Amino acid sequence: MVKLSDFVTDPRAMLDGMWVRVDPAKYGELEILSCGFTDEMLDARAELEWAAADRLGVDRNRLPNAEQRQVNAILLERYLIKDIRGLEDDDGKPISVEQFHRFMHQPGYENLSNAAWQAARRISTTTAKQMETALGNSLKPSLKNSNGAPLGANTKE
Repeated sequence: MVKLSDFVTDPRAMLDGMWVRVDPAKYGELEILSCGFTDEMLDARAELEWAAADRLGVDRNRLPNAEQRQVNAILLERYLIKDIRGLEDDDGKPISVEQFHRFMHQPGYENLSNAAWQAARRISTTTAKQMETALGNSLKPSLKNSNGAPLGANTKE
């Protein structure tokens, strides 16, 4: 018989985030410190979409793509993506999480945005037991972010 605990997501990962190596075949060494889809984030999505729809005089489900990209970028920045590592510019310089967030607002970075959403989706759908197993097979999580600062240095209050 299956146990109820097999269906429970990890509340710590949902709120505080966990490093996710999204898809090495598609995104190489990119790792994303992502939180999951919390009630707060989902409520913010609804509020941002309703506000944009009201401002534009359209149905919430018919927002122009550029407007939806802005909503999504805000959600990624404020609620989901806390840090990144393993991503560099064409000169080999590491991309900061702040730069990453700015890219989310711009057209042309859809694949990078897809990686971010995929990381958040994984946190939101992976159970606590699955995370425990995955962590047992992984390197110990870093207490520092990609630029060497302590993890708390990227949190916004």
